[in-house]
Formats: sequence, structure tokens, C-alpha cells
Amino acid sequence: MTKFLSEKHEESQIGAGIHHAGPLVELFFAEETRTWSILVTNTKGVTCLIASGQDWQRSEPNVVAN
Repeated sequence: MTKFLSEKHEESQIGAGIHHAGPLVELFFAEETRTWSILVTNTKGVTCLIASGQDWQRSEPNVVAN
């Protein structure tokens, strides 16, 4: 799946995390076309594309002043 996203959509991973139930959640993004995809891989290694779209907007992290 990651090879497909890279070759067909020029998307690369920009983030990942482990869900509390165990699956790996990954966010892929293409800077030039602004397309994005979210993959989930379960604990048995099965990967599923759960969402994709256009016009992803990066945002700066909120900084809390003390």
C-alpha cells in the first residue's frame, strides 16, 4: 500500500501513532498535489486505507505561553 501511495500519488508518510487498541495509524501526504491518505495496520499486519482526500492543510502546533 505504501509503495502504491508513493508511486501513484507521490505521497509519503508525515506522521504515525499507535491507537490505544493496538493498530498503527499512518498519515501520508503529497506536498505538490496536497492529497492525503490515512492507513491503519492491525496487530496481525493487515493494512487498510480508511480515508483519503485533497487540499490537506498543515498547521503549526499551538504553543502555550507560561
